[in-house]
Amino acid sequence: MGMAASQARLLSITSRMSDNELRAQLINNAKIRLTEDSSKASEKYISALNQTQLMMSNKDAAGNNLYQQLTFNNLTAYSSYNNQYGLINKSGEMVVSELDAAKYEQAIKAAEANDDTDALTEFLKQYGLEKDTTSYWESNGLDDDLKARYEGDIEYDANGNRVSGLHYGYEMSKTSQAYGIYEQLLDDYTKADDDYTSAVIKQMKEFLYSHEPSGFSGKNYETMYTAVNKGTNISESQDALNFLEQLLNELVNNDQMITTTTGADGKTRNTDFYDNMLYLLNDTVQFNGSGGATVTKQHGITQNEDGSYNIGGMFTLTSNGSGGYTVTGNTTADGVTYNVGSVSGNTFTYSYTQTKTNEDGSTTTTTKNGSCTFDLANLAAETTEDASEREVAIQVQYIYKYFNSNILSQMNRDAFANNAPTEKAAFEAAAKQLSIFIFGYDIGSENYGNLDDMEWIIYESGIPTTNLDSTSTVTINQTIGGVEQPVEYQTNFEAVKDVYLIENMIAEYGAPKYTWIDRNNPDENAEAKAQWYTNIFNKMNEDGYQTISQELASSSEWIQYAFESGLLSMIQVDDEFNWVSTMYSNCSDITEDTIDLLVTQAEAEYTRETNKIQAKDKLYDLELKNIDTEHEALQTEYDSIKSALDKNVERMFKYFS
Repeated sequence: MGMAASQARLLSITSRMSDNELRAQLINNAKIRLTEDSSKASEKYISALNQTQLMMSNKDAAGNNLYQQLTFNNLTAYSSYNNQYGLINKSGEMVVSELDAAKYEQAIKAAEANDDTDALTEFLKQYGLEKDTTSYWESNGLDDDLKARYEGDIEYDANGNRVSGLHYGYEMSKTSQAYGIYEQLLDDYTKADDDYTSAVIKQMKEFLYSHEPSGFSGKNYETMYTAVNKGTNISESQDALNFLEQLLNELVNNDQMITTTTGADGKTRNTDFYDNMLYLLNDTVQFNGSGGATVTKQHGITQNEDGSYNIGGMFTLTSNGSGGYTVTGNTTADGVTYNVGSVSGNTFTYSYTQTKTNEDGSTTTTTKNGSCTFDLANLAAETTEDASEREVAIQVQYIYKYFNSNILSQMNRDAFANNAPTEKAAFEAAAKQLSIFIFGYDIGSENYGNLDDMEWIIYESGIPTTNLDSTSTVTINQTIGGVEQPVEYQTNFEAVKDVYLIENMIAEYGAPKYTWIDRNNPDENAEAKAQWYTNIFNKMNEDGYQTISQELASSSEWIQYAFESGLLSMIQVDDEFNWVSTMYSNCSDITEDTIDLLVTQAEAEYTRETNKIQAKDKLYDLELKNIDTEHEALQTEYDSIKSALDKNVERMFKYFS
């Protein structure tokens, strides 16, 4: 190749090498731009990850967990399992749905048009909620009239007596002012009664222990009681019982016992105690007039599984198939064997041997005879046994102990009130106040002892009790502002009577469930639902309300904006059903979460951009590799031609030199 040709080729190679270097520089610049594009795609993805939305965790009516975007609708949705939340605007007005607002307005109009109802009741009716009872009474045979009176709304007749709504008004009656006045008057009466009784007990004891009944000169109750407890013979036992009977009769005849029931003799007495004493004195121990006595004992009869009868564990009666009975004796726990003698109708004779340990440690064996009359129709039997002096003494001790334990509570304190004028006056003053409250006037001291007996007041006295129309008043001393002063109250016994009647009905029939019923959903927890909407009504009624459109109520973006901008604030119902302020950011039922749709879109775009960048980067790398390969070939060719050209120039210099 000539020099000219070589030089031309070198120039061509140099030009191509320069072009390759320029192309490489441009590709490297493009790769730098790819890095910038990758950073921008990454920033968009990170921005989407940083965007969050408010989420609500609550339960539906069945108690199932729900996790959804926060909206006004699901924040305020009713469920007996949920906390109750609400929204208020900057004016403090409650934000409510269009439906709640319409029902509130309709309830207000209904209440204004009907004086017998109130707006809250009408508001709850809009949701199917009504106060009612279950059908409990229907299974207990309660007559319709009483059932209606018990269950209905509170109504009064012309005389002010409650004719319906007894149970509905039960709690109101218990917490009413009238019932509170009654309880205070009754408490004053009871305390004065106790003080009066305590004040005369000492005089009662002095009289009782020192009194010598007619025919028993030189003998009093204290000496007789002491002698009886030491044990007596037959003669002394009879004398002791005669003494006690005479003492009892004199207490009755002198009106020194409590007077509650009038007997055939015209005297009034405490029937149970008096009759029990007569039985013990005249029937338990019977003296035969010849220095002996019999002891009467009652034994119950029970029927065995085989159809036979057992009398007090001592005898067994078995039908003989001919309308009569065969009687056999039994061995008791004490090892006493009863031997049955003759049987005639419903009476049989028997004998038994018994060994007793005396006080000095010696033993006495006695064979005794007796008879038993049984009454299977009434399942009762009576046995009569010959009694030893020891047995009679034990019976007399029992009778005296029974008398001693009960007599002071049965004695008429008015007959012993000479030394307790202050306590008596206080009792009569308290009784008079209670009497006026119950009956409207003072019924007299002869009936003061019955004022704590509701059965007597309502059914036996025959006196009408006070009611709403009563014009009588009672005065109660109360402490007001640290100063005790008299306060006058109108009498009304109706609430007290209601409580008594209802508690007796509950004891007889049990209490029906009188509660809120959801007509639209009988299985709903109507009590909780009624409280829920009562809370809403009270807030709307007290502070006003602002209606929210259905579009905003279902928008998650709007409520988040409203919270973040301070347009609305959040409130919550506490344990005492009061609305209190709370921060949505502190609410355990509200959480922040990423927006899945935005994240998904950003992730897809980031992936797409990254793939494009990676593909371009690989293409640029390939182009750079090709340029580098071409550059190396041109450089080799350039070096070869330049070397040859240099040798030719060197030869030419040598040739011409």
